[in-house]
Amino acid sequence: MTREFTTMINPLHLDCMENLAEPEVCLGCIYRAKVNCFMNKKGEYIYQERMVPMKKLSCPGCKDCGWVEDELSECIACGTPPIIKNIEHDKLYKLAIKNITYDFETGYADGWDLEFIKIEEENND
Repeated sequence: MTREFTTMINPLHLDCMENLAEPEVCLGCIYRAKVNCFMNKKGEYIYQERMVPMKKLSCPGCKDCGWVEDELSECIACGTPPIIKNIEHDKLYKLAIKNITYDFETGYADGWDLEFIKIEEENND
């Protein structure tokens, strides 16, 4: 009679193995621009610019970018939306941090602006 031993792998050990892997590069928060123009039943001309989050293309959230979407919500609530220059329909944009100011006593960042920067597509022709 032979006994077969099966070893169970502790999930904590898997986490340790994953941490040994090469660190991934942060992709940041990626959005797709949607521009709509239309007239409603009241005869009002409506122009909309929407930035749709692309979850599969974005970083799942790391120490570098995990807080940026919360900051975006806070900026919009305070009335200072991020800068969008020359928005193009159906193009990809990355939410970036610009114009960082630092406290002169502590050296910590105490102010910044959020800006959508267009991601240039590579042509493989």
